[in-house]
Amino acid sequence: MLDTRRLLYFVTVAEEGSFTKAAEKLLMAQPPLSQQIKLLEDEVGFRLFERAKRKSPYLTAEGRAFLPEAKKTLESVERLGVFAQQQSAGSTGHLSIGYIASFGTERFARMIRGFARENPGVQITLLERSTGKQIPAFDEGLLDVGFMRKWPHLPSGFSAKPILKQEMKLAVPSDHIFAKRKQIDWKDLKDQKIVLVDSKIVSSDYYAEFFTRLDQAGVVPQLSQTAVGIAGQVWLVSSGQGVAPVPVTDELKIPGVVWLDLPKNSPRYDLEVVWRKGARSPLVEKFVKYTLGFWKV
Repeated sequence: MLDTRRLLYFVTVAEEGSFTKAAEKLLMAQPPLSQQIKLLEDEVGFRLFERAKRKSPYLTAEGRAFLPEAKKTLESVERLGVFAQQQSAGSTGHLSIGYIASFGTERFARMIRGFARENPGVQITLLERSTGKQIPAFDEGLLDVGFMRKWPHLPSGFSAKPILKQEMKLAVPSDHIFAKRKQIDWKDLKDQKIVLVDSKIVSSDYYAEFFTRLDQAGVVPQLSQTAVGIAGQVWLVSSGQGVAPVPVTDELKIPGVVWLDLPKNSPRYDLEVVWRKGARSPLVEKFVKYTLGFWKV
């Protein structure tokens, strides 16, 4: 492999047309410069400069052909150096971010826009995944960072930081008997059709506290339909298929749906940002730091 320093010496002599001027520009003595050019000629197997017939060196035919290739190589090395610096600073690369559906709010979007604006060299991919599906997605190499509900059995290879609490609210159709109320009690849910997210999508304890509160109030839940995600769950509510308990960060603005507060003892969920321990990725570290600052953790 050719020594890039010698390529730089060669290009400088060729551009300056003088070993003396090139040595001055390179901040080195002329004899060592001449020696390095000779070593480069030994490496490539042909003479680059003709020195005998005139005082100033001039390029041989081989040297003239070699010069543009040497310049291209040096430019590539320079670009590679810049790229390496950007990677080290976490200002370039690809970042894959997972998030639960209820976190897909305007505030989260504002955070992503802000990070992208400050880091235009970073390509961001957003993947909606339930909490239970995000950890396997890390293992499959699909995620670098995830926003999920606190996972009770988070594997030891992960780090997590809580960023906010989600409260459960009740989504009801806009023409529902409860629509003009601000809050309902647990006993009000008697005989109400309830729409849930499919148990194959969410963790087994996702609705556990909600059902406990109903049981304590003597209410037997009347289950209506299930959806494969919160967006589908709320859409079913808008179509009049029932009411739905939904953990929300911000109230989702869905036509035909009204959001009501549940009693003060309604479930609360810790939402965390999760990433793999020891990843040693400047980009992931930079994004996590930005996230914690955005949510003022």
